[in-house]
Amino acid sequence: MKAFNHNLLGNPAGQGENNTPNAAGSLLTTASDYAKFVAAILNGTGLKKETRRQMTTPQIRVDEACRNCTDRPASGKLSTEVAWGLGWGLQTTDEGTSLWHWGDNGNNKAFVVAFEKQKDGIVVLTNGANGLFILKEILADGLGGKYPALAWINTGRYDSPARVFIKSLVSGDAEKAIADYRKKREASPAERLDEGSVNNLGYSLLQARKIDEAIAVFRLNTEDFPNSANTWDSLAEAYMIKGDKPKAIANYKKSLELDPNNKNAAAKIKELEQ
Repeated sequence: MKAFNHNLLGNPAGQGENNTPNAAGSLLTTASDYAKFVAAILNGTGLKKETRRQMTTPQIRVDEACRNCTDRPASGKLSTEVAWGLGWGLQTTDEGTSLWHWGDNGNNKAFVVAFEKQKDGIVVLTNGANGLFILKEILADGLGGKYPALAWINTGRYDSPARVFIKSLVSGDAEKAIADYRKKREASPAERLDEGSVNNLGYSLLQARKIDEAIAVFRLNTEDFPNSANTWDSLAEAYMIKGDKPKAIANYKKSLELDPNNKNAAAKIKELEQ
């Protein structure tokens, strides 16, 4: 039986049906079956020696500044600990070289790590957007050691500022939660959440039909990232769902001003003005 997904608010979010083959996201498996696959990789079962060597040899070092730099130049500072082999991430620590990978399909998240020398590893499959928040504790109890890849993919923690903010919002007092967040952010800029996390939270609130709360969260994102067309686009969508056409149009126009290629904003403005 396939598990139901859960969103950032902890609410059931369907089973994520996907009938289209997709190398990055359509594999259905169990932790025990995937562990057998990982064991086969470690032992070289069914692999040519050269294939396995290429899998476990760094082909490129990751940029320490970001996971995906396609929308901006790379920082040029490459990690000495984290690299990509063929199909696998590689970590180099005091414990030796370990293979790793992660999965992020929104409301499904996963992580696997396996140590070559020790022939040991862990497979973690979760059915929640918050599923990897206790990953560091799982790895510490199960294997010990250091995992520089976790900082690079930014898995977050159960007691992180993002999680504390979410819990406060779910408690029902969105106004207080946002006010508290603003105070923390002003006192410590490091407490500011990233644009994507806040945007995902806003859409989770929309799905839960907490429209006013979603608008407040999206508006917060426009304050922190005023030059992002996406934050204004999301705020406009929330106003559109609420039925406030003037504010929806105004925010779509702001998004279009920042990104003239935003076809969605242009189409929505035309639709709303009719």
